[in-house]
Amino acid sequence: MIASLQRNYAEARDWFEKSILINREVGDSWMVAICLNNLGTATRGLGDYAAARSYYADSLRAYREYDDRWALAFLLEDVGVLAALSGDCRAALELVGAADSLRDAIGAPRSPTLQAEIAATLDPATTTLSEEERLSCTNRGHSLDLGAAIDRALALCEETAEVAQ
Repeated sequence: MIASLQRNYAEARDWFEKSILINREVGDSWMVAICLNNLGTATRGLGDYAAARSYYADSLRAYREYDDRWALAFLLEDVGVLAALSGDCRAALELVGAADSLRDAIGAPRSPTLQAEIAATLDPATTTLSEEERLSCTNRGHSLDLGAAIDRALALCEETAEVAQ
């Protein structure tokens, strides 16, 4: 995590890959799901969006089974940031909006640092949308129940991966 926080994504990727192997070996599938999410973020940081989508999709499927809402809030944000970086600003706003609702429901507000990081990616990506369109997308995300939000994130990861192949 330290390497990732320092934006040394290649080193972070290597550590997360090793961690996945170790956690699979000991049978800790919940920790594997966490590592998959973090590996997605590291590969996203390296610009490998196809790999990030795949890791995020695997993590979404696992978190859904565990009903880990705290982790899902982060993951919805991560997929939202990936959507913004990939040019799908509407989906980005929807997913971050869904994460906002989930965070409100579980009483886990986003840290100011994370808020600033997300805004730094979303704000420039959404400049082509009017304020009304941005609000509409965010509200659409707020209205999604958790299952629908996960489905939306999974569909985004899977449909974009199919196009890339």
